[in-house]
Amino acid sequence: MIEMYGLKIADLGIIKENALIISDLHLGYEEAMEQKGILLPRTLFDLQKKRLEMIFSQAGAITTLVINGDFKHEFGGVLSMEWRDTRRFLEFVFSQVKKIVVVKGNHDIMLLPLARKYGISVVSSFLIGDVLVMHGDAVPLPSLLKKAKTIIIGHEHPAITLRDGAKEEKFKCYLAGRYKRKQLLVQPSFFLLDEGSDVNRRMPLSSLIKDYKSFRCYIVGDEVYPFGNVKDIPSH
Repeated sequence: MIEMYGLKIADLGIIKENALIISDLHLGYEEAMEQKGILLPRTLFDLQKKRLEMIFSQAGAITTLVINGDFKHEFGGVLSMEWRDTRRFLEFVFSQVKKIVVVKGNHDIMLLPLARKYGISVVSSFLIGDVLVMHGDAVPLPSLLKKAKTIIIGHEHPAITLRDGAKEEKFKCYLAGRYKRKQLLVQPSFFLLDEGSDVNRRMPLSSLIKDYKSFRCYIVGDEVYPFGNVKDIPSH
């Protein structure tokens, strides 16, 4: 386990005090694709549960899980598979923690029925001490920014592609940089059917990031490895 900005990093999760922060689960993705005529094995929930079990085993005493946006995939209503996977996911998580907080993302339009049914907190941002957790699809309120030393966002699904001759492999990654005078940490997604979007091949989605070049990259493999600045990693 390594530290960034005084925060402990356990695989795809960030630990602040007794809270574990993960981002961009996109539950119900397979059913949303099926409605578009694309058939996928329904494996996402099982993969996420197994990965989260591993992170909980590393993290120690965690009382709160913070889901930093895009808890579910579909923009509109809640699909039947989303309901089922959400119920199974929340039942598992509540066996590990006392509280679940969902920071709303751009996919989370219909969260209130889920919140009422399962007793989870739904917020636009979440402050833990001097750490502000927000999805990244909007700029932080000045009143919250004033209280924060570090900002954690998701939304970007950051990944990096490494090459060795003709072979190439993509890895999920963390990005560490700055927004104005604040420390900014971009966390990789907890969506496990894809590694994410190569930060050397596209522009940022979040208005908090001008470009990725000055950000430090930390690759998620069997451990989390520092890998230097994005600008120094070959893009092709």
